[in-house]
Amino acid sequence: MSKLSVYFKNCKNKRDNHIWVFTEWFGKRCGDNGTFFANHVVNDYPEIKAYWICEKTADTSLLDSKIIVLEKDSQDAEDILKKAAVAVFIQGIEEFTSEGFNYCGNALKVNLWHGVMWKKLGFDMPGESSFLKKTKARIKNGFNRHYLFETPSDLYADVFQRAFLIKPNELVKAGQPRNSIFFDENMIKDARVKISEQLANLSGLEINDETKIITYMPTFRDGVEDAFDFTDYSESEALNEYLKQNNVVLIQKAHFVRSEGGKESKSFSNMITNNNLIAQLLLASTDLLITDYSSCFFDYLLLDRPIIHFMYDYEFYKEKNRGIYYEYQDVICGDAVFKEEDVLECIRENLQNPEKESDLRRKRKELYQKYESADSCRIIAQEVFKRIGVKN
Repeated sequence: MSKLSVYFKNCKNKRDNHIWVFTEWFGKRCGDNGTFFANHVVNDYPEIKAYWICEKTADTSLLDSKIIVLEKDSQDAEDILKKAAVAVFIQGIEEFTSEGFNYCGNALKVNLWHGVMWKKLGFDMPGESSFLKKTKARIKNGFNRHYLFETPSDLYADVFQRAFLIKPNELVKAGQPRNSIFFDENMIKDARVKISEQLANLSGLEINDETKIITYMPTFRDGVEDAFDFTDYSESEALNEYLKQNNVVLIQKAHFVRSEGGKESKSFSNMITNNNLIAQLLLASTDLLITDYSSCFFDYLLLDRPIIHFMYDYEFYKEKNRGIYYEYQDVICGDAVFKEEDVLECIRENLQNPEKESDLRRKRKELYQKYESADSCRIIAQEVFKRIGVKN
């Protein structure tokens, strides 16, 4: 059966407004916007029956126990997709099935896009903006269109409209549900306890309240297998000695797209490479973030903690890889480092003076994360109810 025929067969289904379906990262894992939004929905709106569709091997421990988990591509999952009035995902409707079938047809499709971008996406990417590709997308989107797209700032409302051919009335101004953790001190404390236990188990180190956690979280690079690795760093021995002497650990976590099958290294006592840690829990526990063009630093802005942008391949990434929306001077939220030999000193400076770029961080937060708040999940949920015609 073709994708188009599946869509047309299900675009006039009778939908149950009390059935909502969720997924993330093609059903491979939980922990992103869909997870936090689903948990909010089942706790604040008990009349909603929430289903999570994922692969059998996916870790669903972060999901609320009231959410019903269905195996991806099972008959039960297909039946629910055909009845659900709301389908929530973080990339595209294709995430729900291995074949990319759209059983959700006339359901409201809610895209909680998985990041605030510096790197280009969608039709803004090099080679993606051809007239033919855009025409095909407009035809596809034109059929019985029901979309809701969350945007955390006016700046990104414009980006999403252009990159995904989104209409202005399909946008809801709200922060990312996963960032709700950063507005709750108890959740931040709980995350620190959990991450500290995991790091201690991984490393054998004693991780206490005084331990400083540095997280290195790079983005993926199209057509490039590996980002910079601190275990291959030219000053790795000196860095590890500094970490040991100052009760600091450095965590390396690859982007999910590059993380599967990645190495887990313990080559240095105070450097830990692990790709299975939940990103938001790790960020909430982090004292200093090192990244490049990854959207994780926009999330981390909400904590007002120091950020180092290590952009060793800036010109290559800008000109020959994914491409970027802004020159680094207009978007960075902390020190910009381009050479390996400058990284260690920059780490020292930022740990000693975490307020170093606090004014810059606040300015960037207002520009790029304007609509982030503790109420983001509620705002999105209320807009969903409005779109499906339910008073709540």
